[in-house]
Amino acid sequence: MKDADKNLPIVFGQDPNSSHNSAEQQDSHSWDSSAGADSTNRSGSAQSAGASQSTFGSTSGNQQEAYERGYQEGYERARQTQSGASNSSRTEGMDMTNKNFTYLLYGLFIGGYFTGGLTAIAALVLAYAKRGDVINTIYYSHMENIIHSFWVALFVGIFAYFLIFTFILAIIGWPLIVVLFIWTCYRMIKGFLRISDNRAYN
Repeated sequence: MKDADKNLPIVFGQDPNSSHNSAEQQDSHSWDSSAGADSTNRSGSAQSAGASQSTFGSTSGNQQEAYERGYQEGYERARQTQSGASNSSRTEGMDMTNKNFTYLLYGLFIGGYFTGGLTAIAALVLAYAKRGDVINTIYYSHMENIIHSFWVALFVGIFAYFLIFTFILAIIGWPLIVVLFIWTCYRMIKGFLRISDNRAYN
């Protein structure tokens, strides 16, 4: 032992020269631990970024899907609305056509008194032709009214004219003609007013 080393304190179980080595080891461990922590933080940040990107991607996908679904639903709703509007307008157009047609038939029937019954016959033919197209509507009863009124007026009128031509029963025939005229006019006017109110005849 050197004389200079004699004055150094002696620590049992520890080499004086080992203190320098221990300090270096602690520094190396501290650097390694800090480097490991840094790498751990970087990997955690990368995972967080990946998770964020994945969440963003799924959110964007859900938004796109919701947008497409809403667009499709809006398209279907608009198409149904347009279809309903077109059906409604078509129905209104048919109702107006049938209404005007019924007006025409009543006018032709009344005109039969001034044309020798020719226009009344035209009203009868048209009523028969149209009756099958307006079943389960208010116009069906008007077609039936025209048909029924025509046949009653025809047979009762023939009978009344027969009574008139016998001269003996003319006193009955002429009043019967007047009653028949009033009856048919009443039915035509009633039907005209009912169809004006969009109601069936009965």
